[in-house]
Amino acid sequence: MRSDATPSESTKLEFTKHAVHAMAERMVSVEWVERAVAKPALRVPDPNDPEVEAFFVVSRNMATECCV
Repeated sequence: MRSDATPSESTKLEFTKHAVHAMAERMVSVEWVERAVAKPALRVPDPNDPEVEAFFVVSRNMATECCV
């Protein structure tokens, strides 16, 4: 997601083929990513791409996880 975008329930996420593949490998659902983007615990801009931002959430096992 662009770092200047404000996530909301109306935000429509678009996933690259790489993202879909990585989500499948990691067994991460689209719904989980949508929740992480809607209410992240931490948002970090990508140092290499000003239009990309990482969204971090605390998972059920209390480990910090990330989605882009």
